[in-house]
Amino acid sequence: KSPRQSAVTSTVQPNDGSDKVDIKFNELEKVGVLGEGAFGRVSLVKQKNAPDGKTYALKAMQKQLIVNNNLQEHTLNEKAVMEMLNHPFLLKLHNSYQDSKYLYLLIELCQGGELFTYLRDVGNFTEPQTKFYAAGVTLGFQDMHQLNICYRDWKPENLLLDSNGFLTICDFGLAKCQALVTHTASMSKGNSGGTLAWKAPEEFDNAPFNEKCDVYSFGI
Repeated sequence: KSPRQSAVTSTVQPNDGSDKVDIKFNELEKVGVLGEGAFGRVSLVKQKNAPDGKTYALKAMQKQLIVNNNLQEHTLNEKAVMEMLNHPFLLKLHNSYQDSKYLYLLIELCQGGELFTYLRDVGNFTEPQTKFYAAGVTLGFQDMHQLNICYRDWKPENLLLDSNGFLTICDFGLAKCQALVTHTASMSKGNSGGTLAWKAPEEFDNAPFNEKCDVYSFGI
């Protein structure tokens, strides 16, 4: 069985670094482009002359755009949170790099694309499908919450599918690694992070919040 097929317990195992791959940046070979966003692109890459032919996703983020949009903390936070995680339904960080223009994250490749795209194509999920994907989110959230990580950005676009159809939670830039956090005074109501349609009421009120905001978003 794959790790995802065997993920039937919720006991948190600390990240022991086993997800890290010892690949130097100049050993990576670009195969194609998986997607482009406002701050960079995600490419399909592989290690040059690797016998296993394993492929990865390489997320490249422009440093200047990160600074211009005051996203330094957001970007560093994403990397720090991913380094803590070790669960079959949470996206794995394999390595990180930088040069004069870009920051790079070498991450797990999820070939099935976004759950949102699949849902849009089929219109509605059956009840068994809904239970299946909901179970993956539940296990992933349970692992994060036991580590006192509040995810804060639940939406179908942040749920990926692997080549076998199992779910993977991605995009940890808004996650907070604290049991209870309070917004800073500079954060305006409704703009503190996350997607408006899924946000919990306490996040709109600039009130203290905890992992329960993820449960609320999941219910919505």
